[in-house]
Amino acid sequence: MNGHSEKSYVENQVLNAMLLPMADVSLLVPMSAIAEIVSGELSVDIVDATDQRFFGWIHWRDQRLPLISFEGLAGNAHAPITSNCRIAVLNAVGPAAQRGYYAIMLNWLPRPLRMYSLEDTFPVTAVPNKVGVLCEARLAGESVMIPDFDFLENLSLELRDGV
Repeated sequence: MNGHSEKSYVENQVLNAMLLPMADVSLLVPMSAIAEIVSGELSVDIVDATDQRFFGWIHWRDQRLPLISFEGLAGNAHAPITSNCRIAVLNAVGPAAQRGYYAIMLNWLPRPLRMYSLEDTFPVTAVPNKVGVLCEARLAGESVMIPDFDFLENLSLELRDGV
């Protein structure tokens, strides 16, 4: 192996990620999960406000996508849509892969970052009582959530099939 151990190969891997700002926390997602970040000025068809998990529908590249409220998943009222908002269009790769994409409302501009070591995010703690969250981590002293993509994709399917 050219004098390099497998461990040093793994340590030299870089993870391109993005911090997606929500009202009270940021989501840490791999860059490959993001299809596009679009302006909050994108047309949103607002639906009945009784389901706090769901803002409504966006029209993106000739597709109708469910717009999920991450704050609403936790049972909180979702933040209003303002000119500072952005929308993260996410690639569906699990249960919703045939549908292609779904979207999450962001409260501000996302921040790209390069992680040179997974140790940059430790400690990682499972958070079983937070809907839509796989685990929580610390990144440069900041608490970040790692979303449960399978849950989000299943929710996007539920919203598409039920609305």
